[in-house]
Amino acid sequence: MTMHRRRVSFTSPTADSTSRVPTSTSFSDLKTIAHSLSSTSISSSVSFHSVRSHSSSSSADEVGDSDDEGLQESVNRPRLLIIANRLPVTLSRSADSGTWTAKASSGGLVSGVSGINSQSAKSDQGSVKYDMVWIGWPGLAVEDDADKRAIDTLLSTPAASSSSSSSSSGINTMAAVYLDEDTSAKYYAGYSNSVLWPLLHYDASSALQLSSTHPEWWTAYVKANEAFAEAVMREYRDGDIVWVHDYHLLLLPSMLREKFRQDARMKREMMIGFFLHTAWPSSEIFRMLPHRRELLNGVVAADLVSFHTYDYARHFVSAAQRIIGVPLVHQDSQEVHSRDQSLVPCGSGMVLLEPHRTSPTTIGIHPIGIDTWKWVSEVKTEPVQQRIAQLASFLGLRSSGGGRNRMMILGVDRLDPIKGIPHRLAAFESLLTKHKHMRDSVILVQIAVPSRSDVEEYQILERKVAETVGRINGHFGSLGSALPQLANQPATTTASGYPGPVLYLHQSVDPVTLQALYALADVCLITSLRDGQNLVALEYIACQPQPAATPTTKPLTKSACLAAPDCQPETAPLKQPVPGVLVISEFAGSALSLAGAIRINPWDMQSVVGALECALSMSDSDRWARQSTLFEYISRHTAARWGQAFVADLFRAYERSRLASQICNPPPLLSMQQLFQSISVSSQKFSTSEADQPPSAANHSTSTDTSTDTSTGTRTTVFVLDYEGSLVYASKSAVPALQPPSSALLGLLGQLTALSNTVVAVITARDKRTALEWFCGIDNLVIAAENGIFATKIKQNAEKGRANVIHDWQLIGAKPKGEVEQAPLMIPSVRVIEEGLVETKNRCNLDDNVLDVLNFFGERTPGCVMDVREYSAGFYFRASDPEFGEHQARELRFHLTTQVGAGAPIQVLSTHKGLEIMPANCGKLQFVEWLMHNAVPFSQHTDFVVSNDYVLPVSPGKASHFFGNQLGSSSGVGGESPVLVVYAGDGEADEPVFRFLNNLNERFHSSHWTIRIGQEESAAKFSIERVSDMILLLERIVARAPPPSPSHSKTKTQPVVVSS
Repeated sequence: MTMHRRRVSFTSPTADSTSRVPTSTSFSDLKTIAHSLSSTSISSSVSFHSVRSHSSSSSADEVGDSDDEGLQESVNRPRLLIIANRLPVTLSRSADSGTWTAKASSGGLVSGVSGINSQSAKSDQGSVKYDMVWIGWPGLAVEDDADKRAIDTLLSTPAASSSSSSSSSGINTMAAVYLDEDTSAKYYAGYSNSVLWPLLHYDASSALQLSSTHPEWWTAYVKANEAFAEAVMREYRDGDIVWVHDYHLLLLPSMLREKFRQDARMKREMMIGFFLHTAWPSSEIFRMLPHRRELLNGVVAADLVSFHTYDYARHFVSAAQRIIGVPLVHQDSQEVHSRDQSLVPCGSGMVLLEPHRTSPTTIGIHPIGIDTWKWVSEVKTEPVQQRIAQLASFLGLRSSGGGRNRMMILGVDRLDPIKGIPHRLAAFESLLTKHKHMRDSVILVQIAVPSRSDVEEYQILERKVAETVGRINGHFGSLGSALPQLANQPATTTASGYPGPVLYLHQSVDPVTLQALYALADVCLITSLRDGQNLVALEYIACQPQPAATPTTKPLTKSACLAAPDCQPETAPLKQPVPGVLVISEFAGSALSLAGAIRINPWDMQSVVGALECALSMSDSDRWARQSTLFEYISRHTAARWGQAFVADLFRAYERSRLASQICNPPPLLSMQQLFQSISVSSQKFSTSEADQPPSAANHSTSTDTSTDTSTGTRTTVFVLDYEGSLVYASKSAVPALQPPSSALLGLLGQLTALSNTVVAVITARDKRTALEWFCGIDNLVIAAENGIFATKIKQNAEKGRANVIHDWQLIGAKPKGEVEQAPLMIPSVRVIEEGLVETKNRCNLDDNVLDVLNFFGERTPGCVMDVREYSAGFYFRASDPEFGEHQARELRFHLTTQVGAGAPIQVLSTHKGLEIMPANCGKLQFVEWLMHNAVPFSQHTDFVVSNDYVLPVSPGKASHFFGNQLGSSSGVGGESPVLVVYAGDGEADEPVFRFLNNLNERFHSSHWTIRIGQEESAAKFSIERVSDMILLLERIVARAPPPSPSHSKTKTQPVVVSS
């Protein structure tokens, strides 16, 4: 799967930002920022949406009943694609007529989506409205093509949405994703619910066991996500907003990015948001999942990745950092500036720099809410009030005088291991054991909605809960607690077990009964062991008596107050009923937002018992104070505001991505066709016309019109390739010396070196011996060891079935000009130090103090690897903890550059999760200069020397010893050099070479190519996104070239013996 380049930053909305865009950065500001950029098509998409959100308020009110203008408004609306596992409807087929019908479903996501186009959205976001398209699985396998067409017709028409009551949710049309029965079962019930769901909730053992025993589940998961991606691309129009939901579709953002890049019709970058409705576990849990990398790479391709809580976001960032190697950058209170200094807030927290893209991925915190006013109004309706009276009498909660006779604790959950129902029952049993008088005065009503009854783990849980309920009722039940039921109970009852202190219902309950139970409960007890959000807590607060006013605001709207007869004037005395108390597990996501609740650790039974004692004995004034705080929160953070806040932050994240791309300004992607036009691989004639030059050279004009000059000569192509990062991924191995080239790569390099008029040089950080072991099978290959300090050329003579490698290592720029070479220091060199293991190879010429500091940090950085060579050293922390490794590398670099560097001139260069230390006058730049001096015999070679300290260690006469007649002897005509250098690198050490070659292009109108691997800001003229793209480029160069001349030796990729 393709890895996309993302930079990840945190944003967490405040109380105001969840409902509206802050004044300092409104949608009109985004419009200004968009216009301040370079008038790109990407920015225009943001500007379009910004204008709609800012200005459509007045226009919408003015059009009124105008059908024509209303139609135009609908045409101009931005479209919001909601992609979720299930459609918000239940499809059914009539057995008689065969027609398909759709019945609306309910849920938190439907409520959140409906609020985006609600009245509150008008006042807060300028009356922006979206045409919403919901894309999802219909929940059943549809094989017949005629049925698929009928369903598509039903879902695609607004009339179908209206008939299915989805029009009230703001959904205009829907589109079905069809999965065959086998795929849907393995994708949904298999990988999604049996692997991802338990793992995300810290039940790793069962998830990992099932993942290893059912590899076909992962295949189905990938196939299903591909099906969703295909469905989205069929519906997607240029400029649409894509909102992906939940753990079923973790791969989808990356798949959409890849398909978008392949679609030439699209002009504006796709805007993708992702929201996870569950918890996200610690990186130590998630890293155990076999397909962890694919899932993380899939998610980080979105512009905005959001969670319920900061904890989940922090765990996600940690997992991305540790598993896919995303480096961490702190961004506390920083801002991104556009070119006219307009601001787009970056939020606070951290930024992740994921390879191969420059635009940032924002990490958001958006806790979902409920439709608060719907619950507040419905609990006041006559059916619910009647049910409240019936249940109060049935449970014996009210005395004949209207007073409280019995207190009620309520638990409402799905029967799921993560809900902690056994922990709740154990705590209640302990409470009754401790307080015998509560046996008749307190009742626990536990609603356990059946869930996944076909799974053995859930069946075991069901039996355990039923047995515990029976034991509690059998031990603590009494005639006193049964009398209220015996007097009022009908002939049959749905309650299981003896009517004692626990009333246990293993069934679903209707909404009216559920609202009545919420209203009656004195305590709502939530003991989740791990829960993404838990909306039961919010529903309970909404059904309790509301305060007249909150301490800071009056959140009740006029319509809500009319539907709430128990709302009191602020000066009126409090009266019965008083609100209940919420006792919630600290492991439920909503606990972090509900400041008025009592938080508990469900694993600490005594603390749960203590919380119940506190809640049951709490004074009325304390109850009102807590309810006031809780109700203020749920009245502000509704499901509608959640949807509005997410979409608003998605716009900001998208704009931030565009600004970051402008600021970072990476080199443009390489045009292979342009490069092919410049490369001469077989002594072909070349011209100095503009068509033959890269854009960087063609843009420079001289007094002579070179565009019409057709002077010719023989051109030699010199490929200089950085091994680590350009030919292999630098992060593949924790020990760089254990990352040899593959046989396929060796074969490719052999074919490249065999081309006529071509020189291939490979630069590696490894020592001379390792470099020879790796590349000695490639005839005529130039090897630069220790990042260019040593150079040699492979020349083989087949003899008795063996290959003797003739090499002559040349020391390049290893000592300052005019300085006498010092004797090697008597310090044992360490080729690899890993966890304290030392292998002595050569003696190192680095200063003693440098080695002392290096060893000091190596001993104190677990998992690090040090590679100390003859003239250089490397410090790598790829196997270390990422945060600690980054810290140690920063400290090491500081000590080497500030305290040691003054006495021993050295340079410390950053590499992938590591540092390279070498003398200040050595490196890749000196190697390239040396290569051009000694490999290309043309008259003006001295003009190419830009370093005054450069020392020519090899006399010009030795060029033939190294390269023979391979380069030819023809000089360029008209000032054009007969050599074309193609240099590819990926790190800090390559930047001086990029600038050097670019300088040659500017001064002499040469055609040298500088290529940066990865889209980072660089002096290179062009970029290639991935190492695999660089390999593909070399393969195409070899494929386009004519066969080599017979004088070239055949490529030897078989193992060879290195002669001493």
